[in-house]
Amino acid sequence: MAVLTTRAVAATVSALTSRIRKIVGDRNSVRFSNADIYEAIDSALQWMHNEMHAAHPMTGSSDVTYTGDATSVALPTGIEGQQLYYLLDVTESDSPVYIEYTEPTELEKHAKVSAWTLVNQQLAIRPTPTDNRTIRVFYLNNYIPVKNSATPSTDQHAYIVNFERLIELLAATELQEDDEEIPKTRLLRLQELKEQFLIFAAAYRGPEFVRDVRTYKW
Repeated sequence: MAVLTTRAVAATVSALTSRIRKIVGDRNSVRFSNADIYEAIDSALQWMHNEMHAAHPMTGSSDVTYTGDATSVALPTGIEGQQLYYLLDVTESDSPVYIEYTEPTELEKHAKVSAWTLVNQQLAIRPTPTDNRTIRVFYLNNYIPVKNSATPSTDQHAYIVNFERLIELLAATELQEDDEEIPKTRLLRLQELKEQFLIFAAAYRGPEFVRDVRTYKW
C-alpha cells in the first residue's frame, strides 16, 4: 500500500462538461449542447471571480504615453471598458510616482498635487504635464472564460481546484433553472460550498499600495 502524494490538478473543460452532464442527467448529450454548458460554467466562474477579488482586486496593467500639454489622452486599446484601479507615473522607472484619483468635478482643483480622472472615457491628469509622461494604468482583470476554449479535451480551467464541485453545481443549477428541476438536496450542498468559498475568498489577501499620507499646504 502506498500513500498518495500527487496533488489534484485543474480539470479539463471536457471533464467539467461530462461531470455537469451527469449531475443534470444528460449523459447522452440529448438536452444540452456543449455551448450551453460552457456558458453555464462561465457564469459560475464569473461569480467566483467577483467574490474572490471584490476586496482585493486582481489587476492587469498597460502603459500609456501622456502627451505633454494634453488635457486628456485615450486609454490603451482593449481596456476602454475596464474599471481602473490606480495609476503610476513610471517615466522615471526607478522611482515610480503614485497618482491619486479624483472625481471629474474636482479635477481642476488639483494645481499642485497630481491627480487623475476619466473625462469622456479618456484619461485626464492635473496639473497638466508639460512634457510626455509614461503612465502605467492598472485595471481590474476580467475572469477567464472557457466558452471559447480552443481544445476542450486538453485545456484546463484557471480557477481553484478545491472548488471544482462548486463550479459544477453552480453550472448545473443554472441549466435547470428554467424548468425548476433543481433537487432540494443539491441546493443544500450548493449553499454549503458557497459558504466555504466565501470564507476562503474573505481570507484572501493581496498586496496593497501604500498611500501617500503627507499633507500639502500652500
